[in-house]
Amino acid sequence: MGIPLFFGWLCRAFPAAVGASSGQCHDNLYLDMNSIVHSCFHPSGSDGRPLPTTQDEVFQGIGAYIDAVVELVRPRKLLFLAVDGVAPRAKMNQQRARRFVAAREAADATAAEEKLRGRFAAEGRALPPPGRGSGLEDSNVITPGTKFMADLSAALREYVNLRLATSASWKGLQVILSDSSVPGEGEHKIMSFIRGKRKNHSGEYDPETSHCVFGADADLILLTLATHEQNFSILRESREWTSQRQENVATGFEFLDLSLLRECLVQRMRVAECPPFEIDDERVIDDFVFMCCLIGNDFLPHIPTLLIDDGAIDSMITIYTTEFTQMGDYLTRNGEMNLPSVAHFFSAIAASEEGFLKNKYKKKERRKRPRRTRRRREFAGAPSRVDQEDYVVEVPEELWDLENGEDVALELDDLELEQSEEPQPSSPENHELDEQHRTLELLKLKVRTQLTKNQDRELNLQLKMDRSDLGSPGWKTRYYSLKLEVAESESAKVVLKYLEGLAWILRYYYHGVSSWRWYYPYYYAPFASDFSERISGFVFHPTLGEPLKPLEQLLAVLPPQSSTALPACYQKLMLDPASLIADFYPGAFEVDYTGSKKAWKGVVKLPFVDEARLTAATKELQKLLSEEEMRRNRFSSDLVLALNTNSSSSSSR
Repeated sequence: MGIPLFFGWLCRAFPAAVGASSGQCHDNLYLDMNSIVHSCFHPSGSDGRPLPTTQDEVFQGIGAYIDAVVELVRPRKLLFLAVDGVAPRAKMNQQRARRFVAAREAADATAAEEKLRGRFAAEGRALPPPGRGSGLEDSNVITPGTKFMADLSAALREYVNLRLATSASWKGLQVILSDSSVPGEGEHKIMSFIRGKRKNHSGEYDPETSHCVFGADADLILLTLATHEQNFSILRESREWTSQRQENVATGFEFLDLSLLRECLVQRMRVAECPPFEIDDERVIDDFVFMCCLIGNDFLPHIPTLLIDDGAIDSMITIYTTEFTQMGDYLTRNGEMNLPSVAHFFSAIAASEEGFLKNKYKKKERRKRPRRTRRRREFAGAPSRVDQEDYVVEVPEELWDLENGEDVALELDDLELEQSEEPQPSSPENHELDEQHRTLELLKLKVRTQLTKNQDRELNLQLKMDRSDLGSPGWKTRYYSLKLEVAESESAKVVLKYLEGLAWILRYYYHGVSSWRWYYPYYYAPFASDFSERISGFVFHPTLGEPLKPLEQLLAVLPPQSSTALPACYQKLMLDPASLIADFYPGAFEVDYTGSKKAWKGVVKLPFVDEARLTAATKELQKLLSEEEMRRNRFSSDLVLALNTNSSSSSSR
């Protein structure tokens, strides 16, 4: 997921850096495989790819996708396939939230589909039977430690060996497979490999090497900037939102030119006043990476007044360029915070914090008032000019009474597919199947639309009921009490944890994992105005530790609905009410939409997993694992499948 809305901001700010995929040769191609796996596991259908019905079809789709990217980029030296392994604990909160929400949405979609299927059947509209192939109903199996991921690793090894033996495009390539048994997020395993080459003093490193990484997460942009490699491109799917289908649709590929982006960023962040020393462009890039940590990512929530869609990045750039001389130094140094400069920067953000919140509060209050809506006069002889109108009072949708038990199910009879999207019968014999396919697509569209509408209604209801009222008198006290459940006087401990998070992220981006077990233990961030007096003297000395084992990680991130992805002896830890960790798996949980403009940006409030309790609960159960399950619970190293030859060998980085 990375950084929501960041890529959109970048495209608007520096459109010249983003271009169509015209086909470019690079020395090294790196694939962040999880975006490919998800795309092939549950394709949208709007790009011409049918839903796979077997695991083999998923793997075939993944192979075809890799073929397309390799053909487009044409790597000359290296192909690196990186699949997500066990992530640091700091990422698991986000993984857990995403998977619990996915399970709940899947249950809601199933219920809505059953209802609509009944309606369609009553209307005599034929549909194919519900469900997919065995094991493909739950995308949460795309998590390290599952049988699906173990099978994927075997399929990727077979695929790579076949391509090395038969494909001219792969001739002479060094191919490295870092599968889900190797700990770490895919994109970070890639960056660790690149950093390792830079630090290698054997003479192998070539600064002129051209790199291309394929992936969908926006934090890839920050990671690639942090490498300081001069020849880097990011390849990603270009996608467009279609209101007709209520989904993002892939429209091809596009390149992001990091070299050009670096130039644009340095120019945009040019210091306004005469700086106290000659500016180092690379340090400016590092400071931009740090600033982007404040707008929220997979590890930390955003500072409450720093949202991309409210212009946070532009505001921070303005503060940076105007305050740099007063700061007297850069914000960061070699992946560490420069505390005096960071304190000054937070103070500058805080200077406008209260005014920003008060303005938002006034706008919110104005929206609560009944608004006047223009309506044309309908009597004979009325002027046709727009300003000759009468006015009626219309209650905004966000103030509808949603607590009176009204049915929030949508009336969707007017929804139909566009003619251009209707499958055309290939023959009279296939007409019935084509008609079923068209009806199924319409059914899915109605389900997506209904769920989106229900989420938006829940969002509007929460906004109506929100008691934090940021910007009104007493706003900070209420925020800490209602959101963080601490007294305002205890905000120092929240600030300390957030500073630890910033330090952890910088080290993660520039050096790798500094602690496998650290995480931010709150759902929300403190205010910028609470930092400046608490930064002085901050230190962070984390213990590296070890990653959770794959099966323990599954227990940490999967919801009960995905329990079948676990070994049978582990499933009862999720499903048995008497389990020692039963409280990790609530039947219901809150999603806080207040402060969000979109339902998908809600804060998922699940209990934080206690690792000590989790590992204690699995200690005795490990003896019951089969040999195959024990293999899935072990770590391994990157596999070098070819090194300028067709021979295979295992090797760790």
